[in-house]
Amino acid sequence: MDFLAYINPPKKGKIVDRFKDILYNFPNVDISSFVNIENARIYSWILQQMEYSLGEKYLGAIYVLGGGMSILPAMILDSGMRFETIRSVDINGTCQFLSDELMRDELRKHFL
Repeated sequence: MDFLAYINPPKKGKIVDRFKDILYNFPNVDISSFVNIENARIYSWILQQMEYSLGEKYLGAIYVLGGGMSILPAMILDSGMRFETIRSVDINGTCQFLSDELMRDELRKHFL
């Protein structure tokens, strides 16, 4: 997974476990269009800019539109940013399904 080589996951981050669960539970789904070097660089840059500009501010609810497989929200969850809830929405049904699976613990916590 070249993607993980280009991000800087925190030691207590859950993103590796999230990917492992997706790959194990859905072995026939090709996630290579979401998990690639270009996306890793983009998501890492976005996260760095958010941390730099927002710092310790409380963000409330975060919505990511066109969030694909929810990789950016998963990275935000692993960061030290403060927020109440985060949700990723995508028009592509497969993306939305994978997003909901990747974030299933948070969906259960906030929406059930």
